[in-house]
Amino acid sequence: PAGPLAEAVRGLRARLIAPVAAAAGFAETAARAPLVIAVTSPGPREGRSETAALLAESCARIGLRTALVDADIRAPGQAARFGLEGAVDLLETLEGAAPLDEVLWTDTATGLSVLPAEPAPAWRADLLAGPAMAALLAALRRRFDVVVLDTPPLLTAADGFLLAARADRVLLLARDG
Repeated sequence: PAGPLAEAVRGLRARLIAPVAAAAGFAETAARAPLVIAVTSPGPREGRSETAALLAESCARIGLRTALVDADIRAPGQAARFGLEGAVDLLETLEGAAPLDEVLWTDTATGLSVLPAEPAPAWRADLLAGPAMAALLAALRRRFDVVVLDTPPLLTAADGFLLAARADRVLLLARDG
């Protein structure tokens, strides 16, 4: 919590969520507006999933109701990070097979809610572009102050663009050099 990575994440959080933090009582005035942040990158292994998780955890630690959605169904990483492998997942929710309350897992230490994903064939990504995803994001906006989407890389999956279009802010990460 005191290292340079933690401080970098706090700085990132401050820049991305200032209006939401103000609305949640961290400043005297502002209208409450839930914020959806898509975290993406051009290619794989550029720190996208790690940054999404750290950003979401940082938001939860300051008292913002925060959800982390693993929307990279081709190479999901959040289930492994939080020990949720084999859990009911995002696609089951989008297909109507599992209600949101059954799928969301909450970390008792931080208060962060996680909607995991399991690996799925590319054709199933069409669910991310449909009305079920729009309805899911609307439901998450009603329940949370901040929703962080861990999306697939833009150069390898079209659904990264679709998810970014549904977000209020897009954080684009690129490997140095």
